[in-house]
Amino acid sequence: MLLVIGEKTYFGATTKTGLRIARPMIMDKDIFSQLGVRNIMLPKLNNNSSNPKTLVNLFSNRFRKALVRMKSPVTQAYAFRHLANQLGEKYGIPQEIRARSLGHSVNVNESVYKSRFNPQIEIDLLLNFSSDRH
Repeated sequence: MLLVIGEKTYFGATTKTGLRIARPMIMDKDIFSQLGVRNIMLPKLNNNSSNPKTLVNLFSNRFRKALVRMKSPVTQAYAFRHLANQLGEKYGIPQEIRARSLGHSVNVNESVYKSRFNPQIEIDLLLNFSSDRH
């Protein structure tokens, strides 16, 4: 369940966080089966442009439109990265591993990702949430 993220996307744009290996923040196989996470099909970009910025914007806009179409409670792509970090904390994954998996330093994790407040996760952490669900 490791994901290798390359220096570039399949359409040639560089990845923001560069080459790295990431892991899921939780290892619940039932959730992975239900979501079909192992059968991901990225959208094909049918555009004549070879400009990476144009393609990134196209990809990003399609992702946001898909979230809206599916009536997702969030429509910002980065919300999923913040949620992943919070779930990792909730399930006891050390900050160093969470930061590495997200492709940045512990300082960035501390200043950016931990700045979002999620009351339920705070309550779970304070009540010593049990990790038997993963």
